[in-house]
Amino acid sequence: MSKRKVSILGCGWLGQALAATLIDAGVQVRGSARTCEQARRLTALGIQGFALVLAPDLQGEHIDEFFESDTLIISLSPQRNREDTEAVFLSQISALSEAVRRSAVREAVFISSTSVYPARRQALTEADAANPDSPSGKALLAAENLLLAQTAFQTAVVRFGGLIGYDRHPLRSLRADGFRRDPNLPLNVIHRDDAVRVILEILRQGKWGEALNACCPVHPLRRDYYTKAFRLSGKPEPDFPDFPNERETAVPKIVSSRKLISSLNFKFKYPDPMALLDEPKAWSVDFLSPINHLE
Repeated sequence: MSKRKVSILGCGWLGQALAATLIDAGVQVRGSARTCEQARRLTALGIQGFALVLAPDLQGEHIDEFFESDTLIISLSPQRNREDTEAVFLSQISALSEAVRRSAVREAVFISSTSVYPARRQALTEADAANPDSPSGKALLAAENLLLAQTAFQTAVVRFGGLIGYDRHPLRSLRADGFRRDPNLPLNVIHRDDAVRVILEILRQGKWGEALNACCPVHPLRRDYYTKAFRLSGKPEPDFPDFPNERETAVPKIVSSRKLISSLNFKFKYPDPMALLDEPKAWSVDFLSPINHLE
């Protein structure tokens, strides 16, 4: 691993944590951000920062240097709330794929999402990715298929559940969400530490040419998870509104990580989101006491 060079396209919350772990292992890491200022911040963290954007062609300085790596991590999300989300994102990934084909990169990890799955009353496996419910899900699935079909480089796809941990505490996410989702639906989430470990195992074991789900194997109800988070923080338990219409139509989607566990011989550090709430080290220091600053 120490001789590997890795470039992370879209080096944000997950990418920076992955980069830190790789750098500790002696890996040379390049990371991209959308602006020069953000790229300088990456460099200050020990990551060789590049300012790159897909619009849809790659634009920025020193593009060829960014791709002078063995492995590319692609951590890009399609724009939401656009009628042409799928077409725009697929155009961007097509341009990226062409740039990778001309480069030294021979392995890519594409960070996808469980939004590629439709809502069904069953444990969803990797084979169930078809006819996503959302434009962003359709865009991600189309990008997955495009990248997996490439022959100039190999691709692994990781379909992460919602990323949690550290400053992504349930009280903050619930505040941002505004009770817009039915609290009686199950959670498909994963702690950032486990997300980083999944990517590292794919690199270490060379698991290319397939997609893997990456969610905690335990799926508590949103109501139970957020209620416990409020109680542990010393705040009154949330008063969830009724969702009469959604309760009749919403389907409790549960994404299975059985293939990931078997294929990578992977053991989750945090398999149960409910138990995770009791782990102080899993969250930022400022979330260990009652969360007054979120009032």
